[in-house]
Amino acid sequence: VLLVEAADDVSQGATKGNSGIVHAGYDDKPNTNRSKYCWTGNQMFSKLDSELRFGYQKNGSLVLAMNNEETKILQELMKRGDTNGVKNLRILNKTELFEMEPAVNPDAIG
Repeated sequence: VLLVEAADDVSQGATKGNSGIVHAGYDDKPNTNRSKYCWTGNQMFSKLDSELRFGYQKNGSLVLAMNNEETKILQELMKRGDTNGVKNLRILNKTELFEMEPAVNPDAIG
């Protein structure tokens, strides 16, 4: 197998399938290969960036709930993340959410 890079270094472009997001694994169905490797791979990016200097920025993510039904979805994602071994997950209440990110949709409740 021969792999040819079009640019002069790795990660110098993007495909339509590359959004630039490093997934944590909290939304992956448990007991799948993706759930098994996602968090582990996520944790490798800082070291890879120090070696390859591709500009990795760890800024986290927020998943918003706009109503009580969506809050149940957040709880399910939290459960999946725990099952998948993802660390540092938490569900924020509305006050914590707006302290962390004041520009989110004002209808968000968590």
